[in-house]
Amino acid sequence: VLPNKFKNINQRLSSVKVGNFQLCEIPLRLGQLQGNRFEIFIRNISIEFNENIQIYVNNWIEKGFINYFGLQRFGSRTLATQTVGKYLLQHDWSQAINAILAYDETITQEWLRNLLNQWNKTHDIKTILDGTIPYRRSIEVDLLRGLQKHGQTNLIGALSSIPRNTRLLYLHAYQSMIWNKIVSKRLITYGTEILIGDLYINDINNDTNVFYVTENNRNNIKIEQIVLPLPGYDIKYPLNDIHSWYKDLLNEDGINIDQMKYQVKDYSLPGNYRQFIVRPGQVDYRIVYYDNMNDDPLQSDYDRLINHDNNLKSELNKYKGLILAFSLPKSSYATMALREILHRNESKLQTHHQQDEQSSLTNETTINQEEEIEEIEDVIL
Repeated sequence: VLPNKFKNINQRLSSVKVGNFQLCEIPLRLGQLQGNRFEIFIRNISIEFNENIQIYVNNWIEKGFINYFGLQRFGSRTLATQTVGKYLLQHDWSQAINAILAYDETITQEWLRNLLNQWNKTHDIKTILDGTIPYRRSIEVDLLRGLQKHGQTNLIGALSSIPRNTRLLYLHAYQSMIWNKIVSKRLITYGTEILIGDLYINDINNDTNVFYVTENNRNNIKIEQIVLPLPGYDIKYPLNDIHSWYKDLLNEDGINIDQMKYQVKDYSLPGNYRQFIVRPGQVDYRIVYYDNMNDDPLQSDYDRLINHDNNLKSELNKYKGLILAFSLPKSSYATMALREILHRNESKLQTHHQQDEQSSLTNETTINQEEEIEEIEDVIL
């Protein structure tokens, strides 16, 4: 993108500021992301947590955290995204469609709740779609239109009306659920011990070349080099009993670990690898003081450029909070990183504010510690 396309943005958009343009010979492309930077505000820390924060943070940096997939991976519906993925891998197209179109009272859009309620009561596609505002777009509407077009005799065609990336999300959610379960069992059985037959990588930024841990190289491998596979047809599995854990979990769902390449290409998974333990990088933290829940101690890059001061420095303020900044590799979840540093001390943390969970891709997250930990454990363990 040429700089002259940006030159008027600062005048036209009040919420966006751009500058410091630099010409490059090679553009950025998908897949080049190496990680994400996070800055997170944890409200109302206890006195004891404050006194031990340096110990907690140093331990977190040194030992890292379990690289679980976070809640965002599994959707927000009562019927979880990974359940749809399981049905797709089972080639149970009818159950997959029923799961996607299941009524859920937690859906925030009233029109979509009403649409799904009507579908589950009548299955009258024409009446439902005729009563839907034409420009309304959702996965459910796309699927109903696919059913209207292809009928009950071509359910694969009906499912194909859903964007391919969305269908892949269902499959990846199932893979992620299996991965989380394997990791939890490994922790219970072996802790963080490096095992003969484990898979490891030499470069944490390149997880495509994997090798096996042997008696000869075991002592030269660090725990953050250990990876566990997301199941698929084109990956290696550990040469130890963890391989049988994968087989057993998939068999429980009627999926053959050795037959994950299907005739329907869209529902074939090659698999991938994911680090078992991740260490946060470029960690920085500081204590701030504030009086009410609306105080915002986090500064944007623009705030820093204009030397904006939010005046949250006085120890006379009512509450004490922690700002924690750190970097993670791509696809690692900030909520999982925080879980490690907060979970061991949740009995010492007090939360007097209701806070909203933000996406792990944003630079600002506020956490209700106890509720967050309970929700995560319900999903990942």
